Amino acid sequence: MQKLSQIIKVLESNSPLSLAEEWDNCGLIVGDSDSMIDKALVCVDVTPAVVQEAIEKGCNLIVSHHPVIFGAIKRVSRDDTTGKIIMQAVKNDVNIYCMHTNLDCVTGGINSRLAVELGLIERDGKDCCWRTGKLGKPITLRELVDKIVAITGEKHVRTAGDLAGEISVVGLCSGAGGRMDELIDEVLVPHGVQAFVTAEVKHSLLLTLKDKSISLIELGHWTSEKIAKNIIYDWLQGSVEVEKSQQDADPYN
Repeated sequence: MQKLSQIIKVLESNSPLSLAEEWDNCGLIVGDSDSMIDKALVCVDVTPAVVQEAIEKGCNLIVSHHPVIFGAIKRVSRDDTTGKIIMQAVKNDVNIYCMHTNLDCVTGGINSRLAVELGLIERDGKDCCWRTGKLGKPITLRELVDKIVAITGEKHVRTAGDLAGEISVVGLCSGAGGRMDELIDEVLVPHGVQAFVTAEVKHSLLLTLKDKSISLIELGHWTSEKIAKNIIYDWLQGSVEVEKSQQDADPYN
């Protein structure tokens, strides 16, 4: 058993809140930092099913990637999903702590870990929501797709580009990176990226990538960030008993 405030210190020593975007909502979202934690459950998304799983497994702390509350709310009611989650958690003394854009950015976080698992060398993007780097040796876009699938388990990959084309430099931005037009001129082009791995790709961004001759590998949002569970799980080892949620899954599956 460990005090929640001490567990939070461990999490924030690995991924400081100072790295989070201004619009984000990270940290302790529901709960009491003075409470004693018996067991923690790690997930990407906090859903009613995940909270119920925590209750049944005796976990009075949920550590998630996505914040259960993003913006201001005017009421807490079981008539909407967020209200249902909050009421369910409070009623059963389940604390909820979220690590979002700070986990995207930090060295050892989501994009950093994905870059390592892809084998990217000379990586750029420290403390940014993106990473770029060179592969150990050039491979085809098809081979890169196969590598991404092996790492993420993605079942619904979409690609744009010549699958037989040779790729040496890769850029990646998990989650909603496919909405960020500025990455093309500020990151991908300057770093000579030949293939961009991301999720939630806007049609206009795709057209620009094609115009710039940058291939695309599009994953699902959840799948591109599922590695968060492994990262947080590893960080909590030795501080508190911890499990990875079995109810937290790709909502498209």
